[in-house]
Amino acid sequence: MGFFDDPRTRRLKRDHAEMLKLQEESSILEFKDKGDTQEQYDVTFHGRCLAHEDPVKFTEKNKVDVVLGAQYPRGLPQISWKTPILHPNINGSTVCFGTFQMNPMVKLTEVMEMLWDIGRMALFNPYGGYQNAKDWHAVAAKVPGGFPTDPRILRDKSPAVPQPPPREASDEGDMLVISGVKDWRPNYLTDPGKIKQCVMKYLAKHDLDYDARVYTREEWHEREERFGNDALVTIVTEGPLYLLLNDGDSREAEEEIDRFDKFLYSLGLWRELGYTWSVHLYPRLER
Repeated sequence: MGFFDDPRTRRLKRDHAEMLKLQEESSILEFKDKGDTQEQYDVTFHGRCLAHEDPVKFTEKNKVDVVLGAQYPRGLPQISWKTPILHPNINGSTVCFGTFQMNPMVKLTEVMEMLWDIGRMALFNPYGGYQNAKDWHAVAAKVPGGFPTDPRILRDKSPAVPQPPPREASDEGDMLVISGVKDWRPNYLTDPGKIKQCVMKYLAKHDLDYDARVYTREEWHEREERFGNDALVTIVTEGPLYLLLNDGDSREAEEEIDRFDKFLYSLGLWRELGYTWSVHLYPRLER
């Protein structure tokens, strides 16, 4: 990495090095980069996704074009899913990320992991996609084996994540430990009330609870808001959490956001911004 490189060039070189490492750790992903600027990637996912308009058949090789345009990394790469697949959030070649907010702290490899999870139906939203939710549930019922269509994580060649001995559910520290963990992802709690309690404790512990309120799904519905009605839990904030998520460009903010996301991950959740002042929490997997 050249000392006199501009920030964008340094970012692109770092992305390329991380993509090469990801490729080494995955039997699923391979890519070819176009040109010398490392701004365009031909990505192939070798894994099972639903075949287009046929929920009982699968595609085994899925090609995606990724272009790191001028808006990147503050905005998402330009993504075109070339292999026709059946997915409520993919229309033709266009991938819908909902209200996910890209920022410079999100790595290109993390976008690749998200794309793979979208493709294999580990991450989807039938209520916020291109197809009618009722129609989609009828289609999904026909899928042999259910979801996700491919059980492998993208870094499937990495050493297995060690699992702690089974314990009863607790919220000690920032991470939630749940008994009966059987795979690499922790189970998520389906009780919005319990999730609300854990989130409130976390915010208080890290001085992020000022001018913040946490709603269960039922409580959020009572507000009759337009967005986030399928979230398990919603956070409304105009205090320090608001500033962190909307203006967090410093190293300290990056570390705080990373800690918050790891906490949510330990609950089996992912977050998306609805408005700038609302954060919606969804389960990472449909089980």
